[in-house]
Amino acid sequence: MKSYLVVLDGTPISWEAAYSAFHLAARLGSRLIGVAAKDPAGERTASQWLAEFETGARAAGIVVESRLVAHLDAETLGAQADATDGVFWGHPAGTPGKMLAELLSGLPCSLWLVPRQTSVRKIVIIASDPPSGRHTSHFAELLSRRLGVDLVTLSLSDLQPIQDRIPAEDIFDRVADIEPDLLILDRAERSLPLPELSLSPPCLTVFWAP
Repeated sequence: MKSYLVVLDGTPISWEAAYSAFHLAARLGSRLIGVAAKDPAGERTASQWLAEFETGARAAGIVVESRLVAHLDAETLGAQADATDGVFWGHPAGTPGKMLAELLSGLPCSLWLVPRQTSVRKIVIIASDPPSGRHTSHFAELLSRRLGVDLVTLSLSDLQPIQDRIPAEDIFDRVADIEPDLLILDRAERSLPLPELSLSPPCLTVFWAP
């Protein structure tokens, strides 16, 4: 939990992802790296977005840096995220499924999908039975302790009594009953419908990878 990449494209949802990253990084003592493409969109340039990002992070007491890149594609983000603990991505409704699939399969770290600005007060993890889910559970427990928030564990064996693959709607229903602010899923767990969940995350969702 030492450093995180935050993707900025000037859209409102990318700023909500940035503010969510500020909230978590300030409590975890993490460093943030803002990344934006060189091509401007709208009236404000990428350099201005990054300057505003740095100002906000420093106001929250966070160590920060910024990077300009040629494109915000999965390959570029994968290279920029090397040696970081995760990527914060503001999740607009129109995010292409192909892009999300490439991020899920290619990132060398965890993907944090942010559908809206979030302050974390309750965490839910959908955990595989040991030993396969041990590392993900350890991460969730550590994050819960560091943030001082409640952790609720849903066992994969409880959600999956018969099916080889758990329907996304079943997970959405179970998670909605608990009302978490943060959902943690294991990117390596093949029985979870990760592409469907990434297209419509119910809350701030971490697709965790060691």
